[in-house]
Amino acid sequence: MAKYLTPQQIKFAEWLATVSTQRSPATQRELAVSFGVSERTLKFWKKIPAIWELVSKLNADKLMSLVTPAVALLEKAIEKPGSVNRVSFDAAKSIVQDWAKRRQGQDDIAQTIADLYKKYHPERDRGG
Repeated sequence: MAKYLTPQQIKFAEWLATVSTQRSPATQRELAVSFGVSERTLKFWKKIPAIWELVSKLNADKLMSLVTPAVALLEKAIEKPGSVNRVSFDAAKSIVQDWAKRRQGQDDIAQTIADLYKKYHPERDRGG
């Protein structure tokens, strides 16, 4: 995918994948000027599927970088109730749920949660 894009198109995809309030340059017009192209060129580039595939991959990579620490936080909360504040717990839960929805169907998410519960509460699984 990215191998078919020019270095400027790759930078454009990275710019698109950045939260709008954190983009530098801040506007598409400024970005066009920095590339030495017209805004019309950037509008044309937005129609290139490979650019959107790269944007999607970049966003998925960002999400994945959040999943490991989120899972670790949830495991800590399960192992030691009360050890994690509610805001952190809710944020971690949302990250893991979003990731799971992208990776699995809704039924698989429920099974994954059940499996995690059994892992940390094996006595309940034995009828104890």
